[in-house]
Amino acid sequence: MVQVEILSEFKDLCLELLVGEEGLDREIKSADLNRPGLEVTGCFDFFDAERIQIFGGGEILFLEKYGSGEAAQASVERMFSSNIPCVIVTNDEKVPEVMVEAGRHHQVPVFRTAMSTTRLYKRLFECLERYFSPTTLLHGSLVDILGMGVLLMGDSGVGKSECALELVSRGHSLVADDVVRIICLGERVLQGSSPHLLRHYIEVRGLGIVDLSKLYGIRAVRREKQIDMVITLEDWKPDTHVERLGLDQQYYTILGVELPHLTIPVKPGRNISTIVEVGARDQRLKLLGVHSAQDFNKRLLKVTKPSRDEDDFEGLDRS
Repeated sequence: MVQVEILSEFKDLCLELLVGEEGLDREIKSADLNRPGLEVTGCFDFFDAERIQIFGGGEILFLEKYGSGEAAQASVERMFSSNIPCVIVTNDEKVPEVMVEAGRHHQVPVFRTAMSTTRLYKRLFECLERYFSPTTLLHGSLVDILGMGVLLMGDSGVGKSECALELVSRGHSLVADDVVRIICLGERVLQGSSPHLLRHYIEVRGLGIVDLSKLYGIRAVRREKQIDMVITLEDWKPDTHVERLGLDQQYYTILGVELPHLTIPVKPGRNISTIVEVGARDQRLKLLGVHSAQDFNKRLLKVTKPSRDEDDFEGLDRS
């Protein structure tokens, strides 16, 4: 359960508690916020009492002008008695006495900040979103390769940790090993991190558990990283389908978000870490609009297309 007292952890919001300390244990049920511009005028048709109420300059100006009236006082009373989590006044505005009294009477925390309404809205939503977004735990390793978050997946013992260790030795960074915590932000961005207990550690069969931040320095690890692609390592089998051209993009779905996906067969003699790094580099090129397989296919089709121009066949073996 997320309580109002968690707002004290967001130091950059510079929140000052004015009244309602008794209500800091109130539950915050949503990351969404509300500006009660309609409510202070008496219209509660669209009022959502589960949201934190943000009072900007417009709402405060209205209450300063009409707060002494019965209608405005009734609106504030109705709002504060609706079990709202808390109230935040922005722009370092002076809080009207009617709000102070309502907050004290109903034990609703009333905060004030010098931040503008727009900046507070954005920053507070970003802070709260992590507590209400879908999350999951996956077995795998997450590595930052040249700015690309690559999630390595596969059966236990296939070589995910060894591959991640080799990538770290080449200058890339480990985000998580064995257990990857994934959170979906904004319904389209997957952010991966390591559970606190496992952070910076990696298990290597034959060596045991080692701390990469102490072995390679703090640059060898990252706290979190957006996941940009998934690579599955699987044992080589004679009937394994292996992608040879790369024309068709495969996808892997996590928490409803589709990510580019590659499957790499593992067998003795293959340098898996090099293949993974090349796969990450190639995906970066695709994001920039450069698709090597499609470019080659277009060149091939152009050369093999029937043409009266003999130059098209220059360099081809006609025997």
